[in-house]
Amino acid sequence: HHLCQKTGKRPEAVALDVQQLRQTGALASPDETQMGQTCTAAPLHNDAGLVIGALAVTAPTSPELSQAVREAAERISLQLGWAGDTPTTTS
Repeated sequence: HHLCQKTGKRPEAVALDVQQLRQTGALASPDETQMGQTCTAAPLHNDAGLVIGALAVTAPTSPELSQAVREAAERISLQLGWAGDTPTTTS
């Protein structure tokens, strides 16, 4: 049962969401639970640069929402000791 037409995603769509998050630092999901509302999330990092959670805000759809959520998540991360960069992955 989907709440709105855009609720529920195929794996391919989730992969695109992850790519968007990595490129922009935030992920917006407009109209998924309620028309005219957007849920936007951004990662929270600890002092080692690892993602330890997320800040998510649902609000009326606005072009400024993603940037505001990303900036708030960055400020919280800095308070948690994050240096402003993420660790590089090594294999």
